[in-house]
Amino acid sequence: KNPKEKNLSKLYKAHKVIFDKKKLPNFFLKSLAPYKIILIPGVLSESFFKESKQKIKINFLLGNIFEDHESFLKENKMDYQKLILESENSPIKNSLNIEKAILASKKKVILFSHSKGGLDTWEAIKRNPSLLSKIQGWATIQTPFYGSAVAEFFSKNKASQTISKWLFQFLGGELGGLESLNLNVR
Repeated sequence: KNPKEKNLSKLYKAHKVIFDKKKLPNFFLKSLAPYKIILIPGVLSESFFKESKQKIKINFLLGNIFEDHESFLKENKMDYQKLILESENSPIKNSLNIEKAILASKKKVILFSHSKGGLDTWEAIKRNPSLLSKIQGWATIQTPFYGSAVAEFFSKNKASQTISKWLFQFLGGELGGLESLNLNVR
């Protein structure tokens, strides 16, 4: 850890308790300002993005993924980018796009990944450890680092494997995207 860096999480939590979540502390927003925040979605995410070209769209039913995150970032004038990945692709393919986004940033980045997006991000870092010099932080939510029992079931059962393969390919991806979530692969 760089001696100039500070862990603000305890102070942030204390502020939220004292002020009852009414307004974020200025120091917290200032601490994020020097960085670009990259939002990395998980599997099937394109179906939830209004701007994607996905064949099956369900964002009108369930809303857009990262919509609340984007609203917060816009409202607070933060530099950010939401990646539109073919999330049904294998982590190796998606990791190339994540790597490009990190390297293209003029600032250090803070990564925020969800679900399989965390596996895709981990693959980018494994493949190119020099990315760590550009990454200030990484928050990953619901990433199945040890695999997903649901994906394992769909991959092992012959009928569901056929349906899953068709669905992943129909959505623009490949079976490798689903298989990358299996318990034995992770």
